[in-house]
Amino acid sequence: LRAGHRSDTVRGGGLLFHCERQDGESMNKTFAADVACQPDKHYMMDLSEKVSALKKMTEEGRYYTVARPVLGGKTTILDALERALDGKYAVIRLDLRTLGADDQYAFGSAAAFSKAMASCLVRTVKEDEMPEMIREALSDIEGRDPAHVFILELFIIFEQWISMSQMPVVLMIDNVDYAIDSQVLWDFLGMLASAYTQRQKGAPAFHSVILTGPVDIRFADMVMDEKQKDIRMAPWSIASDVTADLGFDVTIARSEERRVGKECRS
Repeated sequence: LRAGHRSDTVRGGGLLFHCERQDGESMNKTFAADVACQPDKHYMMDLSEKVSALKKMTEEGRYYTVARPVLGGKTTILDALERALDGKYAVIRLDLRTLGADDQYAFGSAAAFSKAMASCLVRTVKEDEMPEMIREALSDIEGRDPAHVFILELFIIFEQWISMSQMPVVLMIDNVDYAIDSQVLWDFLGMLASAYTQRQKGAPAFHSVILTGPVDIRFADMVMDEKQKDIRMAPWSIASDVTADLGFDVTIARSEERRVGKECRS
């Protein structure tokens, strides 16, 4: 094992070193420290216990948050969870950074937010995972004059989508704190929370909602400055606590390093 870059920290679900066979031939897999790890391309630590714990919460219909620092393995864990849910759940996955990248005014008004989200869904959800009627409705919002677009329409479409789906629908929103100072975001989260309470009465709603980001959205007020605190924050009190340890222990990481070292020498 030749160490080209080592660290005592574990980031992105991988270790920071390069591996070659003794004959100089590079391994097919590499270690990733600055991107989400992919099982077929990168060496990874065992995520089974973490994913199993989150999968159980999802199956139970929990709404919960996953807060991990940047390069803390968050996206890698979510990717693994999405794979674990495949075939039993329809997963809608959004990244709020994508909405902001598409439209710099996406979080400036309810209409802009709705249009940006509709556009993101149409572009990122595969055709066989979205009913044609839903795609047409979202495309209509995307192309309509902002003066005639309302955020409530998104939730009506979500309800129709959930009712038409053959599987329970799970919503994952990554980097939910990207627009933490946007009133529109908090209005959207408030409507999600309201839909959660209404599902107890039989109304169509997401089976599970998972909000992720470097900041735990439940405690967003702790990182907001005084100017931002005039935002009417919808309490995300419906969220269940994640009791599983989602961090990466350095001792376990070193054990994984030794295992891969043996594989390199084989």
